[in-house]
Amino acid sequence: MCITPPFLAGALRGGTHVHVFSSDNIRLSFTYNHHVMYQCDPVLDLRNVAIAIPYHVIDVGIAGQQKHHREYNGHYYCVVISETTPVPTPGSNKISRAYEEDWIG
Repeated sequence: MCITPPFLAGALRGGTHVHVFSSDNIRLSFTYNHHVMYQCDPVLDLRNVAIAIPYHVIDVGIAGQQKHHREYNGHYYCVVISETTPVPTPGSNKISRAYEEDWIG
């Protein structure tokens, strides 16, 4: 978790929900709320789908160097894989909020 600038690629910046492991138990998918977006504008804090993969360690500077008490290191690289919009066009494939997700294959 890294919620203060400079932000680190692969680090979470908010809360996760509905965790689902891939069939090989190596990757993790989850719904995700972005803490930083919420601070900017709560309307833009839309729940997305994200994944965590064992790509490399995310080092935010543990051992008394964190900038915020909620920041911590991680062993998985996280990426948001969905796109949400506050007001989706009716009949389109756009979404305003992810509720659940699952692995295919």
